[in-house]
Amino acid sequence: DFDGNRENTQKFLCLVTLYLDINAKIYPDDTKKIAFALSFMKEGTAASWMEDYIKHAHKYDPLMKEENGYGSWLQFINQF
Repeated sequence: DFDGNRENTQKFLCLVTLYLDINAKIYPDDTKKIAFALSFMKEGTAASWMEDYIKHAHKYDPLMKEENGYGSWLQFINQF
């Protein structure tokens, strides 16, 4: 699990990326990859960040007439 400690950010991202690479057939699209990573953010500042990210993803955008969505894996990594 990732609690938001910035000293562990790179390690967390490397481990998640490695797992996703190994399991590419299970996580073939960016939404599934992002959801997998978010599922490990259960404590500390990471939990708050995860909750905000999911709320934004499901917020309806009236201009686009759809939810914002989770974005791409690259966007997620850059925001993280």
